[in-house]
Amino acid sequence: MDAKNELKLILDALGEHKVEDVTSIDVHETSPFASYVIIGTCGNPRMLGAIQGHLEDALEKGGVPVTVKEGEPDSGWVIVQGEEVIVHLMLPGNRRMVDLESLLEKIAKKAS
Repeated sequence: MDAKNELKLILDALGEHKVEDVTSIDVHETSPFASYVIIGTCGNPRMLGAIQGHLEDALEKGGVPVTVKEGEPDSGWVIVQGEEVIVHLMLPGNRRMVDLESLLEKIAKKAS
C-alpha cells in the first residue's frame, strides 16, 4: 500500500472513532522513517487505549503491518506506526505541553 492510501486508511479509522483535532503533516522530505505524521487527541486514558487497539486492527485489516507500538494509555501518549505513517495519540495536556505540530512544521519548512 502506498503512503497516501495508508494515510487515508488511518484518517478514516481515527474519524470513525471520534479522535479530536486530527492533524497530518507531510514529512517525506525530512524523515527517513515516514512520509506522514498524524497527531490526534483522545479525551482520557481509556479512550486512548481503545483507539490504539482500533487503529492497530484497522491497519492489520488493511494489509499494513504495525511496525512500532510505543507508550501506555496511562502515560497520556501512544505511538502506532505503519509502513509510511506514524500516529501520535495524546491526551490534551500532553499535546499542549509537547507541541509536536510546531516542531514538525518548522522542520518541514526548513526542508522546503
